[in-house]
Amino acid sequence: MKLVIPRTLSTAAWLCLASLATHAAHAAETRKAVAKKAAPEVAPNSTTPAATSVKKKTERRGPAKFQDTPRLEDAAKEALADQKRDESIESLKRIVPRFEDGAPQKADLLFQLSELYWEKSKYLNRKEMARFAADEKKVDEAKNRGDKVADAKEEHRESELFRAETMRLYETILRDYPAYERKDEVLFSLGYNLYEIGKREPAVRRYEELIKHYPSSKFVPDTYVQLGNHYFDVANNLSKAREMYEKAFASTVPKIKSYALYKLAWCDFNAGEHEKALKKLQEVVDYAEKQGKAMTDLKNEALNDMVTVYVQLDRTDDAMAYFKTHAGKKKQNKLLAKLADQLADSGHHDSAIKTYRYLIDENPMQDAAPVYQQAIVKSYEGLRQRDRVKLEVKKMAELYRPGSAWWKANEARKDVLRDAFNVSEEAMRTIVTEY
Repeated sequence: MKLVIPRTLSTAAWLCLASLATHAAHAAETRKAVAKKAAPEVAPNSTTPAATSVKKKTERRGPAKFQDTPRLEDAAKEALADQKRDESIESLKRIVPRFEDGAPQKADLLFQLSELYWEKSKYLNRKEMARFAADEKKVDEAKNRGDKVADAKEEHRESELFRAETMRLYETILRDYPAYERKDEVLFSLGYNLYEIGKREPAVRRYEELIKHYPSSKFVPDTYVQLGNHYFDVANNLSKAREMYEKAFASTVPKIKSYALYKLAWCDFNAGEHEKALKKLQEVVDYAEKQGKAMTDLKNEALNDMVTVYVQLDRTDDAMAYFKTHAGKKKQNKLLAKLADQLADSGHHDSAIKTYRYLIDENPMQDAAPVYQQAIVKSYEGLRQRDRVKLEVKKMAELYRPGSAWWKANEARKDVLRDAFNVSEEAMRTIVTEY
């Protein structure tokens, strides 16, 4: 069975990857934690909700990828931490040669140095991503002006050099110090980094070595998550992915347990077991709500993905009731708009019309109202109900014409009026052409 492979989220800033939670906590015991790898969220081109609805984004058809992505919020603090880190690196580089090869103390010093290199790599990656985000914004602005410019490119040479040095030290410890007391952590860290740079098979071997030789390690649940992701996303092996996620779900670590449950829901979805997928996603939401703000991102992703499941089941009323209970008003409207769009795209036109009407009735003066009305017209076209098509087009012309109540409510927003005019004109032009 072919899996639905999730689309990579571009420069998104989300929940920390569950499989890094234990690693980060352990590292904090040996040194002061510094901010983790950042991928600042790049704001889309400025546009109104109405304009956005006209040009729909490609929908993600697989589970979200949660990344370790805090932001660069205090540049001065980051720079100071980096300076201290550089000093520690230089100090360790002077101390390490003083110990004989094979000495247990040397293994620990090498591991400390590898961790400092890894933190340095993540810090540099944050800066590189910040530069990329700024460049991308400039490119977008230039393109909006009509200028012909090349796309912004990510550059990670500097951070990857430190990552490579980190991995070299991991390999040295595993080769020269087989009895090192933190070998399980080294195996996990090496496996993670190997996978990140595309060396998947060696990474999987390191993960399997960890599970085999250190079954009681606190890194084993993390490892099951990583292996589950591998079998789900890359190896196209649904049964093996489910096995790994189920083992991760047995963990008592909240982030790992909840993330594994989220991915198990997608295993059900890809197996065509939509009722089971819906139940698991609802369990994720319940679990996240009990955990509070720490799992807001996971809850939001579960709600977003639930839309796709409700569409497959064509259970519009249940979706509306659930979102009203578990989402704030703003989030609820976004979910219902997404639900309506997917229902229409899937051919469930009656359910789509019902959802669009609800959105309009909830706030008739909202800037997206003309778009929803246009979508109702298109759904009636899909049903081949020509009389209703003509009626809804007439309603559109009356409700959103210059001087109407909606027009007056939005007259200060010229972009909204322009978008309303465009969608109305498109709807009427289509009717004239087809009828």
